[in-house]
Amino acid sequence: METEIQLYRGEHLDFFGCVPLAAVLRTVFRPILQAQTEAAGFLLWLRPIVDTTPIDGAPRLVNLRSVLGYCDVVVVVDGAVLYRHPHRVGELLAPALQEIVAELDPEVDEWGFCVSGPEVDDYPLERPAPLVEGAVNLDLMQPRRLRFLMQKLEDPAPEIIRTKDIGLDPASLGPINVLVRGDVVASLGGTLPFSMEVEEGGFLSGHVRRTDGPEAQYIVEVSGVSPAKHSGASLMHFTFTGDSFGAMNRILSSERPGEKLLGWYHTHLFPATDEMGLSSIDVDLHFETFRLPWQVAGLVNVADGKRVLRFYARHGDEMRECPQWVANERGRYSAQRTRVGTS
Repeated sequence: METEIQLYRGEHLDFFGCVPLAAVLRTVFRPILQAQTEAAGFLLWLRPIVDTTPIDGAPRLVNLRSVLGYCDVVVVVDGAVLYRHPHRVGELLAPALQEIVAELDPEVDEWGFCVSGPEVDDYPLERPAPLVEGAVNLDLMQPRRLRFLMQKLEDPAPEIIRTKDIGLDPASLGPINVLVRGDVVASLGGTLPFSMEVEEGGFLSGHVRRTDGPEAQYIVEVSGVSPAKHSGASLMHFTFTGDSFGAMNRILSSERPGEKLLGWYHTHLFPATDEMGLSSIDVDLHFETFRLPWQVAGLVNVADGKRVLRFYARHGDEMRECPQWVANERGRYSAQRTRVGTS
């Protein structure tokens, strides 16, 4: 198997294709090799040292296998060592790759790459979260006067809904209940493209209401799914940035007036079981980021050509699976614990 460089394009870094590593190295070392370019041989030892240093130049390029961030490279011509030196992988390959991808698709301004080959592919891919521009860190515990006032705005109370109006049995309700429109189920259950290399995720939007019963029961109706922009991802976790939320707020205000941010969703790349739901990292993210009591976390297990969709919400200091209903073609809801579809 030839060692290659895999290319991924666009904000979500969809797989694009491969170029031979040797061809890229010939471009890198052309100034040294000159007329001996085609006769050169290359030895490359990748080192398991993480490097997340941003890569300069355009288009924007990220090393998706940053866990192998450094390398030793040797250039051999006619049995003689012409060059030997350690490098950061991004520093070594990026200038040549930027020229290559600019020719392949000049309209795309964001690309990812990774070295791929025997043993190398045992190391996971990771899409780093982009740096947020214009962010300011505030230490509210520091005793100093601020030039502005920070005040929490209370969220308006959800409107009241009668469960019989949407065909739900009040006896089957839990504290937080999720209603899912058919097109949302179709999207998360099959049509929305998901990577099989890294976890994917995004936001859920729609409406939240309270039941007309004596207990505090929320009805969370999911009508919109938005893949997160400006996010980071790896095989094991998914990361939002402030820019992710800024982009989602613009979607809500311009495209979905009246809808609320109901929570988030992400994928797990292994089969669903009753014992394996949200990870501790997922729970921490939800508790720290989605603080309203009715906000939910959608989980899509993707494996073996199937997807299973579940929703979770906070109950005290833990997350529990929510009762789930799916709308039919007449807009009436029926209980459906999971959704299994093709990936």
